[in-house]
This record gives sequence, C-alpha cells and structure tokens, in this order.
Amino acid sequence: ALRWRTVGPGNFEGRVADIDGIPGSATFFVASAAGGVWKTTNGGVTFRPTFDTYPCASMGAIAIAPSDTNQVWAGTGEPNSRNSIEPGCGIFKSSDGGITWKAMGLEKTQHISRIVVNPTNPNIVYVAALGAAWRRNPERGLYKSTDGGNTWTLSKFVSDKAGFVDVAINLQNPNILFAASWERIRTPYSLTSGGPGSGLWKTTDGGTTWTE
Repeated sequence: ALRWRTVGPGNFEGRVADIDGIPGSATFFVASAAGGVWKTTNGGVTFRPTFDTYPCASMGAIAIAPSDTNQVWAGTGEPNSRNSIEPGCGIFKSSDGGITWKAMGLEKTQHISRIVVNPTNPNIVYVAALGAAWRRNPERGLYKSTDGGNTWTLSKFVSDKAGFVDVAINLQNPNILFAASWERIRTPYSLTSGGPGSGLWKTTDGGTTWTE
C-alpha cells in the first residue's frame, strides 16, 4: 500500500545525487547535483538549504554516521558520468546535524561517489572517489580515515584512469566491504563504457587488503 508523491523541489531542472536519513525519524538529507545539500525534518514537507555558504554547489554523496546522527558527511562533485557534471572541492563534515560544515580534505578527488561510515565507530569512514572526469587523475581511489577525517589513507588504488564509484559496508561485520571501480573509455558508440580498470572488489580486513 506504499504510495509515492512528489515532495520537491518545485524546479525539476536539477538532479538528486544522493539521499540519506535517520531511521525511524522524519529527518533526511538530499545531496543535489548542482544545488548543494538540503535538509528536511518533517518527511519532505519542507526543505532548507544547508550548504549555500560553502565554496562548491555540485554534490556527489551524503552519509549520516549510524552511531552519532549529528555527524553528517558530504562529498562534493557529481559522480554521474555525463558531459555536464561539475567538479567538487573535497569532502565536508558536520558535527551539528548539518548546521555548519568543515572541510576535511580530498580536494583533488574532484568527484566523490559514495561515503560509508562504520556502524559503531563514527571515526572510521570510507570514501569512493571517481576522480577527474576527463583526464588522468592520481587522486582517484578508495580512501579510509580512522580519525574522523583528520587524515586519509588510500585504501585501494587501481590506476590514474580508474576511480571508485561505489562502496558498501557489512553492518554486522564492518570489516567486510565491497567496492566498485570504473574506468571510462571512449568507443565509437559511447564515451562512458567501462574499461579494464572496472571491477568489483572485496575486503575482509577493513580495507587493508582487497581481492577482485
């Protein structure tokens, strides 16, 4: 009996890149491809912008820490492969439910595709970075932080042409993660076909080692 209805925004020219919410509540965040981050606390009846005063508007990912829902992560740079995407300016963290944000690095990744937070430790964060859309970019890859974003390590790197477009964590055993890499190649029929760097990766030790 689930029925869907449009809850906005009224202008349909933009795109939604990602959504995350607090389970059991009417609060969720929307990351838009070219319009920053929006928050609702009434199930989508009204929204308010939370990112308008920050240096970039193109968003790629949003994530709420399951064990501390005041901690919200925003990855900038729309990752959907198309000719109109804009680069971002790194990853941002809010410790007050989206009221204020702090830049936490990864500026050269340009397009962040997904963020996941350890379900019990909010200081452990994984970031899938697509990298520059139209050129080689050594900052591509899957990043991990164990100190709440103060420092990052490159957990998995494929090549300067292949970035990461998704990452998922096992909530029962957060040392198990799956991640998808993707490489753009040009063909006579498409600019977005997956190249040799594309693949599905798994780790069982929290990102120390990965197998394809």
